[in-house]
Amino acid sequence: MNCARKLIALTANRPEAEANILFGIAALIQKLPVRTMIEGTVQGEAELWSGIFDPILSSILSDPENDVLLRWSNVLPTEASSSSSNQVRPDAMVCEIDQLSWGKSLGFGEVKLADVTPNLNELGHDLLRLATLSKSALSKSGLHASMSFQIHGYRIKIYMSKLIPGTGITAMLEVLSLEFPKSVHQLDAFTTRRNFDNLVHLYDMFWNNCLSQQKAETVTTSNVLELSTLNAIRQSTRDRTRLNHLQY
Repeated sequence: MNCARKLIALTANRPEAEANILFGIAALIQKLPVRTMIEGTVQGEAELWSGIFDPILSSILSDPENDVLLRWSNVLPTEASSSSSNQVRPDAMVCEIDQLSWGKSLGFGEVKLADVTPNLNELGHDLLRLATLSKSALSKSGLHASMSFQIHGYRIKIYMSKLIPGTGITAMLEVLSLEFPKSVHQLDAFTTRRNFDNLVHLYDMFWNNCLSQQKAETVTTSNVLELSTLNAIRQSTRDRTRLNHLQY
C-alpha cells in the first residue's frame, strides 16, 4: 500500500497519459499477490481480467468525465442488429455513454485462460470475432479507428483496425504485445521504461484515433460477413495443436 501511495504522489504535475498509467500501476499493486502462485493454481477468467488487466486497461481506455468506459459485460454491442446472425458477445467493450444509455462501441476484448497446451482453434476464433466486431463498428458508427485486445493467460495483444479509404477493406494491425506480472515480485520486469512508454503511446493512440467524430462522415463499405459464414469457410476438422503462424 505504501508503494501505491508513492506512485499516486508521483502523478502530480505529470502529463495526463503518464499520470493515468501511474494510477493504473498503483491499482494493480493492490490486486496482485506479493509472491507468484505455484503452477497449476486454479484461476477463473473473471479473476484474471479483474485482478490483472482491468487496473491498467481502465486507466488507458476509460474516462468517465468524457463518457467513455471499459465494460466487462459479455453483452451484445449496440451495433448488433436483431435481425443479424452476427450475435457476437465480446468479453469486453469500450463504450461511449450517450446521455443515459450506452452509445457507440469504440473497442472490444476477448479473454482466454492459458492452458498447458494452447487451444489454437479457440484463440483463432476469438481473433476472428474481434475482427468481425471491429469491422462492424467501423462500418456502422463512422469511427476513424477501433481498438481491440486479446488476452491469453498473462499476455495481451492490442490491435488497431481502420478502414482503408476507397477500398471497403479493413486493416487490422497488432500494435502492442505485453506480458503482465503474476505478482508484486514480478513488477520490476513489467514496469520498465520501454513498457511505460508503450502504454503511454497506447493511451495517445486510442484517444487520438478511436473516439466518435462530431461530424461522422458517411462510410461506403461492403457488408460485414456474418460470423457463421466465416466459420463455414474454416476447415471442418479441428485440431488445437495444428501448425499456426500467429503467436497468441
